[in-house]
Formats: sequence, structure tokens, C-alpha cells
Amino acid sequence: MKMRKRKIVNEDDESNDESNEQFDLTQILKKGGNQNVFHKNNHIYFRCDVTIKTVHELCDIIDEYNLEHDRMCANSSTAYIIPKPLYLHITTNGGDVIASFLAYDYIKNSKIPIYTVGEGNVISAGSVIYMAGIKRYLTKSSYILIHQIRKVTSGSHCETLREVHDETENCVEHTNKIINIIVSGIRTEYEGKKLSSRLTKDKVQKFMLHDIYWNFDTCKNYGLIDGEYTNYSDRDKIDRNYLMFDKYV
Repeated sequence: MKMRKRKIVNEDDESNDESNEQFDLTQILKKGGNQNVFHKNNHIYFRCDVTIKTVHELCDIIDEYNLEHDRMCANSSTAYIIPKPLYLHITTNGGDVIASFLAYDYIKNSKIPIYTVGEGNVISAGSVIYMAGIKRYLTKSSYILIHQIRKVTSGSHCETLREVHDETENCVEHTNKIINIIVSGIRTEYEGKKLSSRLTKDKVQKFMLHDIYWNFDTCKNYGLIDGEYTNYSDRDKIDRNYLMFDKYV
């Protein structure tokens, strides 16, 4: 029995005879919403505080990309479509830690690989989102800040001892989750060279007691990043080469 071959194509391949329909993701999302959460081609920009609202908008964009990719694959019986990775550019002063956990899971579960890019500053809850990237990049003059969870009381009511106890337990739980997320994503090498000063769980616990910004070199030595992000064109050339395949399946 003969096996039917399926051709592997990527989104830049204009010679796909199966369909004349182009995988143009720039047309699938409507403009509007939060102007600080937006997309262009395969790049998503998150330039705002981390809140349930802004993370919801981010998740909607990720869903749209994945749904469109599924639709293109379903419409092509002989071609296996390999999408370009999505680049999530993050600039944030932090915010809601629960919202950051939601974004983290969404990025991790995306069928299309998502690379995160730190630009300017990636602080607190933003660092949780950043660590979700399959690959993580940082611009040369950017900083990452990881610190302990802070609880702000409004003074509108007097908390009971039970409420204080419960809130403390919640903070400990969330802090441990953040530590585990960071430690699980630590790289052991950078550009083929072993990292002797990479972060450990004990180091992360100590660093979280302080508000110290980590620059590019520090993040590199700690194993937080995979490389420097320069510009859109450079990454597009690298991804184009990465997605070229000669084999059939």
C-alpha cells in the first residue's frame, strides 16, 4: 500500500497549491480595545500593567492566532503548516499576580510557540509572564525585577486575625509558585557556554526580599534569557531559516 506524502510548508511559502488563501494573521483581529495590548504580524505587544482586563485581551489575541492556525491546517489535506513563532513583547510595571498566572498558562499551552521579549522594564508579575516563553529574549538596555508579593490594605475595615492568617498563607502559596516558575525556567548555558552563576531556588528566595533591577548581563549570567533581541527584521530572517524543511512526512 502506498503512503500519501504530506508536504511541510511554512507561512512564507507562496507556492502552496492546496489553497490560494494566505495565512494573513494581520487581518483576523479587529482594531480597538486597549491600545497598549496589540499585535502586528507575528508580534504581540503588552505595554501596560498586569490586570485581569489586560491579560484577558492578551489571551484573546493568542486564541485568535491559534484558531486561525487550526483552521488553515484543517483546510489543507496534504500540507502540514508550520507557523512562525509569536513574539510577545513585554513592558510592564507589574500588577495582579493571579492575572500573571493566567497569562503564564495561556502562553505555555499555545499550539503556536510563543517567544517572550523583555523591553524597557519587566517587573514583578510581568516577570512571571516573561518566564512562560519557550525562548526568552531581552533588549540590551532592559531590566527585569523579581520581588516578593506585597499586600496593600485600604484601611476601610479592620482585619481579623483569621483574615490576616489566611492572607499570609495565600501570599506564601503565590510566592512559592513564582519561585517554582522562575527556577523551572532557568537555562544551564548561554550560546553553548555553561553558566556557573545561574539562579537556584535559594538564590531566588533571597533576591525576592529586595528590589534590585537585573540588567542584561545579570539576566544572562543567571540563566533567565536565551539571547539579545535586536529588531524585527533580524528575527524574521532567523525564523525563516529555522522553518525551512526539505523532508516529507
